[in-house]
Amino acid sequence: MPCWRLKASEEGKSTMKTKTPGQKYRVVQDVRSNYIHLNAQVRDIIFQLEFGYGYSASENQLTHRANRQPPFLDAIGITGRIDFTIDNAIMDRIRSDRKQRDTFSDYRRLVESFGFTLERGYKKMKDVVIRDRI
Repeated sequence: MPCWRLKASEEGKSTMKTKTPGQKYRVVQDVRSNYIHLNAQVRDIIFQLEFGYGYSASENQLTHRANRQPPFLDAIGITGRIDFTIDNAIMDRIRSDRKQRDTFSDYRRLVESFGFTLERGYKKMKDVVIRDRI
């Protein structure tokens, strides 16, 4: 099955570890309108990817859609909480380049600004084939 693996370098992993352990997850906005995610988990980024660009529960998940991406997998290996910032300047640049709604490649550039990479790969998965009786 094709998939996307979310990865980070060892340096990236150490810089992403939360600076406020033990506190609740929260999002704050700074004076430059950057969104700072504190005490997040990697799954929060996976959720954003799946919600925006993967198959979602609000659609027919079992039907291929050309504008949707295959599953996103956590290949980072961070078990604790992380901090990351959605830089408003990067988002503005992405929006001005495109003059349209954010695309997957735009969001991929944003994820890379956090210190992550998205690598295309394959994973063996069990599957179920459903079809009408013949």
